[in-house]
Amino acid sequence: STTGVRRSVAEEGGQLFLVMEYVDGQSLAARLAKRRAGGRAFSAKVVFNIIAHICNALQRVHETTAHGSLTPGNVYLTNQSKVKVGNMVYGRVIARALSPLGRSVFHDSPYVAPEVRVSGGDAISPAADLYALALMAMELLSPTPLGDSHGEVLTQALKLAEGRGQGLLALLEEATAQDPEARLDSAGAFRER
Repeated sequence: STTGVRRSVAEEGGQLFLVMEYVDGQSLAARLAKRRAGGRAFSAKVVFNIIAHICNALQRVHETTAHGSLTPGNVYLTNQSKVKVGNMVYGRVIARALSPLGRSVFHDSPYVAPEVRVSGGDAISPAADLYALALMAMELLSPTPLGDSHGEVLTQALKLAEGRGQGLLALLEEATAQDPEARLDSAGAFRER
């Protein structure tokens, strides 16, 4: 829901629990896999709609924090076609749990901004969320996976954007700039572009 961000982290008996809203539907990753099984991607119109709703949710989240682990697996489409952004604190909670073990939740996600990957999660920020959002948008437009590694996904996303016009390419380049300070400054700015 974009009007209210629902999340809860609780601890009981030394165990940490993450409680999220039940969503009657599928993850965006599952929906994309079904479309790709038929040799299709989402249409530009559908992608714009999904991304606009994610931007609305992120705008609200960014008032106090950042998502930190935005992927197609953490965005859900209800059976009524509503977009829900889930796993709001997952990235931070898991990063804190894995850090003492010398491990990182962020090393294998191709959507994670470079500064977050290097920091093990300490650099989670709205700019990092917009980086992930840009790569997700390109993933949704592609009838085949963009790749498994960070560099491969970014390279393929840029190639796909080049074929879709200068406006999309400029948005992708700005949202995925290596320097977080050079990225778009808000989810609202991303949506309006």
